Amino acid sequence: MDKYIKKFSELPPRVGVALSYIICINICAFARNSLKIILWYMFRESYQSHWLIVFFNSMAYSIMFLCGCLTGFLIHKNSIFHSSLAVALGVMFTYLVSGIGQNEYILLLEGALTGAVLGGIGGGGALIIRKFWRSK
Repeated sequence: MDKYIKKFSELPPRVGVALSYIICINICAFARNSLKIILWYMFRESYQSHWLIVFFNSMAYSIMFLCGCLTGFLIHKNSIFHSSLAVALGVMFTYLVSGIGQNEYILLLEGALTGAVLGGIGGGGALIIRKFWRSK
């Protein structure tokens, strides 16, 4: 995996950043929508139960964090900023693709802010891990 990341980072800066954004936004949207569809089919009767909502939120938060980590590993310069922006764009893309009502735009804003924070934390974690690997 490390040799693929090195090849990816050897691309011209604009191409590498654009590809990183495309990859992370699509992975975030695909993972969140897949999780939503799987949970809906598995737990159709109890889709609005409290424990299922907590489980879905924790899974969605972990997806956001992992997408931030992926962006942090792919983009080496300003990785925290790019990670938070890519995850926030992924969350907004997910909401807009899955359909949003007129009174649900506050959920879009809340999801984008949460994605930006968790993506930034993931990018920071990737930055720390990358610095730790270089020191060895």
